[in-house]
Amino acid sequence: MHRGDATVLEPSPLGVVADDADLTSGLRLLERTDSPVSESYTAVAGKQRERTVAMQESRFAFEGANGARMDLVVRVADDGVAYRYVLPEADPDGDGVAVSRESSGTT
Repeated sequence: MHRGDATVLEPSPLGVVADDADLTSGLRLLERTDSPVSESYTAVAGKQRERTVAMQESRFAFEGANGARMDLVVRVADDGVAYRYVLPEADPDGDGVAVSRESSGTT
């Protein structure tokens, strides 16, 4: 990831191993969606208690070799980058899904 000519984030491994799905390699990108996000929150300390942050969100939908799905949601703001995994079809009964390993890291 770059900002201007500066590299902000180097390529790194991503993915999770959950119940019956290894979503750490062999992933196929299905789609990417981008949208602006604005969130407001109340800080517990500081001069400005009510705050609003504007971000750009990108959602990358992946499919594993066995057909399992994983979304990677990335949010970029002026002062940082954050990501999270979403397993959209992993648990149709709503009982939760066990993640045994995360492969996120640096190269």
